[in-house]
Amino acid sequence: MGTVVTNTAFNLERGEPKQRSIVGGSGASMTLLYCGDCGCHLWVVCSGAIDGGDAFELEGIQPCAEVWVKRRPSWLCALEGAAQWDENVKR
Repeated sequence: MGTVVTNTAFNLERGEPKQRSIVGGSGASMTLLYCGDCGCHLWVVCSGAIDGGDAFELEGIQPCAEVWVKRRPSWLCALEGAAQWDENVKR
């Protein structure tokens, strides 16, 4: 399970995490941060990700596409007029 946290709301109390960069299924780069002692996953920074704040004000924003629709539950309808992608969109 994960959650979105803005950079300004996050505070690492101690230690210096190790990191490595990978390219995800969408073609976007992600930086994985983890404990240098035990290897426990701590957090991920995704390139191009919105850092919350005013970006979460949804008034006036209209989705233009849906991804991973092949995994959409049968009870969830497609968004009218939105492009449909079975998996990730390649950048």
